Amino acid sequence: MFGNLPVLDLAISLILIFLLLSVIASGIAESIQMKLKTRSKLLYNSLEKIFSDSNNKNWADMIYRHPLVNSMKKDETSLPSYLPSEIFANTLIDIIIREGYDYRRNSEDPDRIDIIPTSGTLIEKFKKGVKSLQPSDVRILLFSFLETSERQLSANEAETNDSLLSKSIQIWYDSYMERIAGWYKRKTQKWLLAIGLSIAVIFNIDTLTLINHFLSDKAARNTAVEIAIKKVESGEPIGSFQQSSIPENASMDQSRQLYEQHVKNQMEAVDKAKADLLGMNLPIGWKTRNDVKALKFDSIRKLHEKTKILLDSIPAIVAKQCSDSLTHQKEKTLNEFLTKYGLDLCTIEQNAEIKLKYDSLVKKQDEMLKCPLQDCQERSATEKNRLAASLNLLKIQYDEGLANKIGFGTLIGGQFNFSWGKFFMTLFGWLITGFAISRGSTFWFENLSRLVNLRNAGTKPSSTTQK
Repeated sequence: MFGNLPVLDLAISLILIFLLLSVIASGIAESIQMKLKTRSKLLYNSLEKIFSDSNNKNWADMIYRHPLVNSMKKDETSLPSYLPSEIFANTLIDIIIREGYDYRRNSEDPDRIDIIPTSGTLIEKFKKGVKSLQPSDVRILLFSFLETSERQLSANEAETNDSLLSKSIQIWYDSYMERIAGWYKRKTQKWLLAIGLSIAVIFNIDTLTLINHFLSDKAARNTAVEIAIKKVESGEPIGSFQQSSIPENASMDQSRQLYEQHVKNQMEAVDKAKADLLGMNLPIGWKTRNDVKALKFDSIRKLHEKTKILLDSIPAIVAKQCSDSLTHQKEKTLNEFLTKYGLDLCTIEQNAEIKLKYDSLVKKQDEMLKCPLQDCQERSATEKNRLAASLNLLKIQYDEGLANKIGFGTLIGGQFNFSWGKFFMTLFGWLITGFAISRGSTFWFENLSRLVNLRNAGTKPSSTTQK
């Protein structure tokens, strides 16, 4: 029902372009954010927002200085982009437990301080550390972890279920990371909007021009649909890397390798998207006056070559037509003469008088052919001049047509005329392109999959048997 509908193919073609541009924009955004360390800074600032305790300590700094987290840094000045929930929970538990340690002077060496670890279960040691803190929001949060764990424990199971404390912290951390992912997504979308508008303007990608291109060029629609079907069959494009992409038991090195592999895959997807766009021969990019002149002269040259062959052949064609017509008329006149006397070319030699009349008639017909042939040649020259004038008019019209492809106006006779109407239409097309890119590759891939499936559902399968 819906297979091969021009409107459906147009929608698929446009969404494919938006998908490819979104993949490229996502790759650019990821590269910029890696350089600016946006992801790692957002993670640190988000944890500092919760664990910066003016009544006690800046627990966020202590977490990042802890050996478990510090080992995830590439260097001393960098921050980890991702922090697995298990590592965060174990780090926080260890820091809080150490707050409950007792400190005593060594009886033998007064200048030496002995650290006496807290005895008891993990939950008991954690509780002692929390109680040693001054009242604050962080203290309340830490007590909530204890309450959550203790609600799941009974007095007899406390010795064997200390892991529930770590799990309760991990559950809170994962929930908080989801909120951070939402903030990061909104921030990324702003980046994509800025990058999308920049791509639209720099490379002159006007959605309205693309619509006209696909509406008027069936071959371009077919090419785009073929690429779209392959994209859908190959699977979802590379999206933004999420905290949930890291397995629960992943080591620090594995987490880093997963992220680096994600970046590598995204760059490969960008290269494929660029290749697909370049292979579709789209009406994008800027054309300077020299570009238009080169295109114009090349097209005119080809047009001249084809027309020149036609013009040069006109005199010969017209002369042959005239000659054939007059020769036929001559043969008809001579045949009528022979028929009148009941003779033919063989028997006419026997009658000298009739043969003399026949030769005189042939001579007369040959003289009559000369004037019409000259007239035919004159008419052929006139026709050639008329076609040459038509060609010159066509060249002027072609020049004016190409002129509209320069910027926001027309170039006629070397004079550039700016057009506000064309400027605002192009600006509107850029805005559509920019906002479409900001939606992201996942959004466009989902819509592309729906339309491709709809198109395939409406395509009638070819019959293998003929009745």
